[in-house]
Amino acid sequence: MKTVAEAMTPLPEALDPDAGIRRAAQMMRDGDYGVVPLVDDQGVLVGVVTDRDIVVRAVAEGRDADTPVRHCMTDDPDTVAQDTPLEQAMTVMTARQVRRLPVVENGRLVGMLSLADIAVSAAPPDAKAQVVESVSAGAGGDLSESTQTRLRNA
Repeated sequence: MKTVAEAMTPLPEALDPDAGIRRAAQMMRDGDYGVVPLVDDQGVLVGVVTDRDIVVRAVAEGRDADTPVRHCMTDDPDTVAQDTPLEQAMTVMTARQVRRLPVVENGRLVGMLSLADIAVSAAPPDAKAQVVESVSAGAGGDLSESTQTRLRNA
């Protein structure tokens, strides 16, 4: 059975929780992802901020774009370890209704696991192009070229 380590995106970009909301949004835009993990100076995961967190907890509340992201983050997010079976990670995602999970070892962030990562990992080699097309269509065709290439080469 495949594990999270075989499917995850290793060492994702992360922010300090005192970084501004604008910086988190820019990272999401530039990296074409919907979540930014937040870590302390030791690399320990302290939370995540999603595109939805920014909209609901910052923009809708009239917060300034330079407000520290800790004010709209989700603290204590669900996490998985690298040796977690993918099936178990999918169960967590389904139960908690999340599309992404931080991967931690000894509290430190080592990766991120997304539904797209799982789909690509589960796809037979000849079906990867179809997965890319499906995921891209589901995203309104707005996946960046780099993300599409990463999915094809996974």
